[in-house]
Amino acid sequence: MKKFRFKLTALFVLMIGLSVLAAGLLMGKSYKDNHTLALQEHMEKEMRVLIAAAPWPVGLTEDGQTEYLQSQAVRFKELADMRVTYVRADGVVLGDSDHEPETMANHLDREEVREALEHGIGSSERHSSTLDENMLYMAMAVKDGDR
Repeated sequence: MKKFRFKLTALFVLMIGLSVLAAGLLMGKSYKDNHTLALQEHMEKEMRVLIAAAPWPVGLTEDGQTEYLQSQAVRFKELADMRVTYVRADGVVLGDSDHEPETMANHLDREEVREALEHGIGSSERHSSTLDENMLYMAMAVKDGDR
């Protein structure tokens, strides 16, 4: 009889443990998803403010655009400690708050840039080898009329 009680108790403890583990995993995923969505919404609002504060320079030469956009990216880094990268529609980086644009690879193959070109806004989560952590990246297309 004692063996049966022990087996029954062990079974209940195991079932309760598995239930708590499953609930914890589901809650963790739900929390992460909700946090990521809130972060995306916040970043989208920030990008709209950045675009209004420093509109895309139309009518300048490529060197003029690069100089202007690089200065704005550095300015935003100093003001709000945010990473800002300005990318032309063909993927060429024209300004970046943390690196010199000419040293950076073409960004056209990045998921968030492709989505932004297709839908106006894009995002992706991926591992940053520079920072050695997972990061959320967002991109927003800046329109000039129908361009």
